[in-house]
Amino acid sequence: MSYQAQSHKHELYRSTHPDHLAWDRRWAMIRQEVAHLQPDVVCFQEVDHWSEVQSDMQQLGYEGHYAQRSGGRSDGCATLWRSSCFQSVALSAVNFSEFDMRDNVGLITLLMHKQQQPPISSQSSTGGSLPSHCVAVANTHTLFNPKRGDVKVGQLRLLIKHLQQLVSSTLGAAAADSVCCLVMGDMNHQPHTPMYNFMSQGWLDCLKQHRKDMAGQTIERNPLRVDFRRSRSLGGQLSFQQLQQQQLMQLRQQRGGAYHQQQQWPVQH
Repeated sequence: MSYQAQSHKHELYRSTHPDHLAWDRRWAMIRQEVAHLQPDVVCFQEVDHWSEVQSDMQQLGYEGHYAQRSGGRSDGCATLWRSSCFQSVALSAVNFSEFDMRDNVGLITLLMHKQQQPPISSQSSTGGSLPSHCVAVANTHTLFNPKRGDVKVGQLRLLIKHLQQLVSSTLGAAAADSVCCLVMGDMNHQPHTPMYNFMSQGWLDCLKQHRKDMAGQTIERNPLRVDFRRSRSLGGQLSFQQLQQQQLMQLRQQRGGAYHQQQQWPVQH
């Protein structure tokens, strides 16, 4: 399971009602979802309430690690696992700022399954257990900037490189290609884009790609998206329907079309 856990800033989510962005409400719903699904591994991004998250997740039977972003940022990534199922045997934090790739961070955790004790003959040369009893989890939140797909790909490439290095140094070089690896997080890209293909296929010819198109995020914004900041500026007097109707009327004037309330869409003549 992977979630964004931050008390999101309103200016980033103008089309979402402010009440739905409140941290207490969001965290209560996320916590309820975790308790219902009971995943073995949970990854959170944009965590800026780590003490609270850690305490509440411990009550649900989870242990975890946290890596804060650099550059004075208040949030970071957290990886948690069911303590009755796994134990952590290795940990690595990747600060992308050290490689001139912005202030994002990656968190890599190598987990060993507690219930499957390997036989004596199944030990690696380094004394660790075989890859079949381990899961390597990489958790990150790549750069948001829609026009810098090159930076996003660079961050993911670096994260995967460190993931392989952690597995090799802990379990032996032979384990790097056979251990189960999970790369989770908020990748800030759309499906079936060059960045997506890099993750699914393992390679990408960056010389044939424009950095603005690599993540598939540079698309025209929805003109019907409701800005709740405007509602607050008017003293909260307008409802969602009223705001949407006003924006549709403005869109009609801009496009010179007729407005049909039943269809909720401007129709051109």
